[in-house]
Amino acid sequence: MKLRAPYGALKEPLDVYGHARFAGTRWSRQQFLRVTAQKQFSARDLLAHALSYPNLMEAILKDKDNFESRLEKLLAPHYVSPNHAVAEFVSWGLEYRRH
Repeated sequence: MKLRAPYGALKEPLDVYGHARFAGTRWSRQQFLRVTAQKQFSARDLLAHALSYPNLMEAILKDKDNFESRLEKLLAPHYVSPNHAVAEFVSWGLEYRRH
């Protein structure tokens, strides 16, 4: 999160719950879905992942060396093997059903 603010391009809140999209339709929210996994990654892996987001890519590429350096410093205390940290990833979603 420390690096997201200076590099993020989104200026308005997202409708992550789909309220606007499904309002007035026959679809209603049913339940939250959550999946977790642990994965080893390096700063370079995380940089590649960050660059896959169009709203971050341009800002990161303008300052790539500094971004990568700051990312390495943030991750270093968490390394479990040379240049690799372990993180738990969470993927969540919402189930909608048509009624």
